[in-house]
Amino acid sequence: MVQLCLTDDEAEALHDLLDTELGRLSMEIAGTDNPRYRAILRERRQALTSARAALSTRTATQPS
Repeated sequence: MVQLCLTDDEAEALHDLLDTELGRLSMEIAGTDNPRYRAILRERRQALTSARAALSTRTATQPS
């Protein structure tokens, strides 16, 4: 497990970056004909989705 200490601004920027990358990955998955490459992209999307969920959970439970 890796732990990061982020400021609110850094957490927001990372969340935005993950959202952007997830959207880009979905378009790339839809646009590829190579099943092997598509599987790799889906695994990456799942990892980023999990990271985004963990970040959202952490920021939602942090005191203001």
